[in-house]
Amino acid sequence: MRIQLAATIRKYDKKNLPKDILAGIIIMAVSIPIAMGYAQIAELPAVYGLYGSIFPILIFALCSTSPQFIFGVDAAPAALIGSALVGLGIESGSSEAIAAVPVLTFFVQSGYWRFIL
Repeated sequence: MRIQLAATIRKYDKKNLPKDILAGIIIMAVSIPIAMGYAQIAELPAVYGLYGSIFPILIFALCSTSPQFIFGVDAAPAALIGSALVGLGIESGSSEAIAAVPVLTFFVQSGYWRFIL
């Protein structure tokens, strides 16, 4: 499998830009508060929800060959991460939690997408 960086962006029709910007603003207005809430469900600082809602979308947009995609923070992985932290006896908001969450997230997301697909 070969990854073509920004293949979709190179073929982008610029006449759609104003509508795409408006759609992006509307989705951002809805998804950012949701993502912050899911981070708090996982017993993390709300700013982690911002990281989870912005960076994956940008990376996917640069690496995707599809002009349409839906990507965002989801309740199921947030609940799984929160319950894993509780099960491991890690206190919410601690430096231990901040260090454990990226590793847990990788494993939860890998299993979650394997189940969905």
